[in-house]
Amino acid sequence: MSSQQKPSYLIVGAGVFGVSTAYHLIQKYPDASVTLVDRDAFDAQERVAASWDWNKVVRADYDDFVYCQLALEAQDTFKTDPLWKPYFHQTGVYWICRSDYAQNVIGHHRKLGRGDDIVALPIAEARKLYGGLFDDADYTGAKEVLVNRASGWAAAGDALRAVTRRVVELGVRYVVAETATLDVDGRGTCTGITTAAGESLSASHVVLCTGAYTAKLLELSASESGNANLSSGDRILAAGITTGMAQLDEDEYPKYANMPVGFQGYTAEHGKPFIGSIPPTADRELKWWGAKIFSNTTEVAPGRKVSAPPPAQDYAQWKVSRQLKQDIVDQRNLWYGKKSENWNMTKHRICWDAFTTSSDFIISPHSGAKGLYVATCGSFHGFKFFPVLGKYVVQMLEGALSPELQGRWAWDRERPDSSENYYLVNEHIPFRPWLLVSDDDTRHDTRHTILDTRHTALGSHVVRRESCPRRHDREKQPSIVMPPPEEGTSSIGSRGRRRSHHACLTCRRKKTRCPGEKPACSSCVRLQQSCSYPAMRPSQSGRSDERLQHLEEKLDLLLSGGGLMNRHPPRQRQQSLEAVTDTSDKSFSATPPARKLSYPAESLSAVVFDPDDMEAGLDLYFKYCHRQPIWCFERDEIGDYRHLPEDLASSILALTSRFSDKRDHLQLYSNNAKTLVMLRIANGTVDLTTIESLCLLSYSSFIDGNVHLGQFHLGLSLQLCRSAMLDVQSVYLASDPTSDRKKRLFWSLQLLEQSYGRQDGLLSVPTDIWRPEYSTGGGGVGGGGGSSSSNAEQDSSKAPPLPRDDLGTATSSEPGIWNTSVRLGWVWSQVRKYVSDCSHNILKEPWRHDSMYARVLSDFMETENRIPMCHRYDSVKFYERKIDELKLNRDYWAPWLKEQFTYHAIPTVLNHPFLYIVGAQHNPNLGIPNTFWRRSSEQALLHATWIVRMIDMVVDKQVPLVDPFFGHVAAIAATVHLYYCCAAAARLKHKSNTDFAKCRRFLKSFIPCSAACDALDRNLDSMTRIAAGSESMDVEDWMPSKIYLSVPLMWEILQFNSTADSQEIPTAGLLDASLTPAPPPVDTSESSTLEIIVATSPEITINTADGGQEAPTLSYKPPSRPAVTSSSSSSAAGGPSAATRQNVFDTPTVEQIDSLTFNTTPWLYADSSQLINIGELPDLQPEPGSAWWEGDNFNNMIFNQL
Repeated sequence: MSSQQKPSYLIVGAGVFGVSTAYHLIQKYPDASVTLVDRDAFDAQERVAASWDWNKVVRADYDDFVYCQLALEAQDTFKTDPLWKPYFHQTGVYWICRSDYAQNVIGHHRKLGRGDDIVALPIAEARKLYGGLFDDADYTGAKEVLVNRASGWAAAGDALRAVTRRVVELGVRYVVAETATLDVDGRGTCTGITTAAGESLSASHVVLCTGAYTAKLLELSASESGNANLSSGDRILAAGITTGMAQLDEDEYPKYANMPVGFQGYTAEHGKPFIGSIPPTADRELKWWGAKIFSNTTEVAPGRKVSAPPPAQDYAQWKVSRQLKQDIVDQRNLWYGKKSENWNMTKHRICWDAFTTSSDFIISPHSGAKGLYVATCGSFHGFKFFPVLGKYVVQMLEGALSPELQGRWAWDRERPDSSENYYLVNEHIPFRPWLLVSDDDTRHDTRHTILDTRHTALGSHVVRRESCPRRHDREKQPSIVMPPPEEGTSSIGSRGRRRSHHACLTCRRKKTRCPGEKPACSSCVRLQQSCSYPAMRPSQSGRSDERLQHLEEKLDLLLSGGGLMNRHPPRQRQQSLEAVTDTSDKSFSATPPARKLSYPAESLSAVVFDPDDMEAGLDLYFKYCHRQPIWCFERDEIGDYRHLPEDLASSILALTSRFSDKRDHLQLYSNNAKTLVMLRIANGTVDLTTIESLCLLSYSSFIDGNVHLGQFHLGLSLQLCRSAMLDVQSVYLASDPTSDRKKRLFWSLQLLEQSYGRQDGLLSVPTDIWRPEYSTGGGGVGGGGGSSSSNAEQDSSKAPPLPRDDLGTATSSEPGIWNTSVRLGWVWSQVRKYVSDCSHNILKEPWRHDSMYARVLSDFMETENRIPMCHRYDSVKFYERKIDELKLNRDYWAPWLKEQFTYHAIPTVLNHPFLYIVGAQHNPNLGIPNTFWRRSSEQALLHATWIVRMIDMVVDKQVPLVDPFFGHVAAIAATVHLYYCCAAAARLKHKSNTDFAKCRRFLKSFIPCSAACDALDRNLDSMTRIAAGSESMDVEDWMPSKIYLSVPLMWEILQFNSTADSQEIPTAGLLDASLTPAPPPVDTSESSTLEIIVATSPEITINTADGGQEAPTLSYKPPSRPAVTSSSSSSAAGGPSAATRQNVFDTPTVEQIDSLTFNTTPWLYADSSQLINIGELPDLQPEPGSAWWEGDNFNNMIFNQL
């Protein structure tokens, strides 16, 4: 190849080696010609790549220093890079060691300066962890257990699809074709490949990332070309291992949901490899793998035999023999024992991969041909290096690989003979399989070789079959992963179309994925069924090609910072490999060919979305996001969804794809939406839908835990509102048909600001500026009272009116439920500001009339007083509603639940004991016992309990909630119940323990769709472990005498500062590294942990002469006679009138005398009759001296009315 020609790269195989290589190549050389070719489409329902799996382990627990270092690098990327982060689950690793493995791993981590949470524990201590989950495991011969909480697992198939999609976006061409042989010219140079269909693909660099197929491909190529040096010899062995999955029932699943990855580490003396188990997926499926590792020897050419997967199209991966299934059962018993006997086994799959005798990778030039490179041999541990493998492959291609890695991964390095592996065993490599007998009902190969138990010479056991299935004849054209354009349209114009639109009629009818080859798809050919395609329709996109080209030119212009006068035409991206011109028109590339600059006057138009995707996205939006919390548009305002502006369509799909099987499209939609919004701003064509797009993007970022990006979108939205004067009342004219839509958008942004806006810094917006006024109508502005300053009142008098909202109202003068939640949301923002001040030691004694506590409490009472009875808890009777009714009227019930959770969260946080315990360290006045302490702790406990009762009802009524706010409130309530887990009263301990567990489970239910709640859950888990101290904690029966509260984690939870990675400032997708603020220092001083001991107090006697300042709040005493009927002037909040309260001064028992929790006055956010008539209940017996949480009073009196 001439040196004048640009280098091109053909990567054969789209597993982790191939995709990672393509990713790093195109990142480093954006103008390079890079092509990925694989036998399967990257989004196919099943693939043969070893990395295509439900889940894979991601860990750095290697006793080999080199791989430990590389794995740590990859693990850091999994945790921090937005591309990989959504698929990583940091559950930790539990490794039963039978050698010095744990000490070696810990030594490597220390040598590398890592501060990961990694420790070696004695067997007896380790068995108590995770609720004794692994108590029944096999500990025979074990020395200790390695626990590394920094490791975990990843959704392997989802991650592989997402990264592949990303490389295609970046410009990599993806071709679906089966590789038959390599093309080697007479000079010994590899120039490309020939597909099974007879087509040629050429490049200057051919990189084999072909996994288990590598040895067979090289042998076939050696035979075809006559170049015997191409053969892999004994360097590479294809081997298989079986994985199994069992589906846990709904009762068992919570026990295993938070388990770590488990490993049984064996040595050569034990004669078996290490085996392991991975935590259950969202479908409650628990996975583990077997101990038998086997090869499959076949004769690929006369006299040429290699181990290769079966020749079936899918490697016969689902046809698992009885012996292999029994192997799965045997290894399951090594972990879970008898408790797993009745588990429902749902899946068995054989995974094939390429091995070397040392289990090292091969990343090296091939010595048998110029231009040929090998990057493969994952040896069943390659996936965990997915993010960084390509980096080192690129270094190899450049000749820049370090000498150590170059020697270790070389093609011609000296490797140990297989018979010597007995002495080279490492616990991270699955070396010790034993003999397997082939089963006639499953084997589709001619020869089957088993790796011996002692890993001596390979190839001892042979099973013969009389027949071998024919090789499938593939279609004559290499198909492309993105469907080829229809006749008469361009490849660019057909972007974004769903594969189903290119499916054959048979696959459409059967609702199966169609590869899309023509004239007959391979799926129909394989099943020997007829295959035909619908008649081609003329393109409806009109001038979509021209408009898209115009969009991309504008984007190039924007990104380059240039102007129209000095902008040079973009260079043409090489679209095809050098020797291939006949298939280039069927390829997919994210970069258009060179074109003349032209700027048509019509508005920009971007990708045409598939109507099915858009319809599904809108359905998901109205199900999960509409009025919960954001309320931008109504269903009838959308019109024909096929004509939605592209920026709004992309934003809707970016927000809702997390709720569907399109989750891996989320980043693509988000990036597209951001690009289109920025182009509108640059072109001066911002309209209402542009700001709505930013609103949806902001909410999506908050769900993902990307706080800084969400706040940026939110701030940009507010600035655009300001430019459009949407923050001024006079703009909203009665004649404007979009007036109400503008109001909804404006106040939706305020709701996001209230829950997720930044509370500190000079540029943060004061929370009292946007105080919603109380109207006399559904959406107008009226007088409103309150405790804000006069300036704030003047500002709010000019604020936009709330939108018209009459859901659930009895009269037109009453505010709707969404508007009510906006008003409570404003109080919640004040609470967030109060917590922020407390975290900075800005805390005036809360009992003072001029304190912020008093001001917020006043605002809360004022807001509560204005909530109409039609929305009150006892009026709507949520607990009596049927599930179908709730689904039908979700537009009302979703904001109603938001209002209820907000209502109880406000006093819970405002009175949280933690605030005043920490505050007392800086303000001695807060440490003096007084009535405030008792009353505030009582209120925090009561409302935290109410939050749990609301959670119970939500779960019972099967109401799907996705707003991270609910998870945040559950986490806050959990911290209160955690505090009271060491209360003096035994019944309160039990109650708090139970409620704490419910809060945790509820929070975890948000994890599948919210990375923010995942991070919040990790913080809560960490705080729980710290709280337990040296005690072994089992949440179900944990009854501590004292707890340790982590101050930094408490602030994180209360302020919801949790990001997708709590160790990272969440600027992903926004700031360059030069602007990224440094992470705040972690407080490791003794003051960062509070030891809480709630001991009993001396006996208290009441002295009426002291004015009641030392008197504790009294127990609630159910009256011994029917209560007085309430008057019509009772509190609108549902509090009992004074006439119904009987204060009895009995001497309390020792158990009742709790220094912070002594007795609580019952108070419910409900109609007053719920408490006033409580004495009339026939089964309620008065119990002298008992507090509200004690005995039947707790069980019957307070909460049985729900």
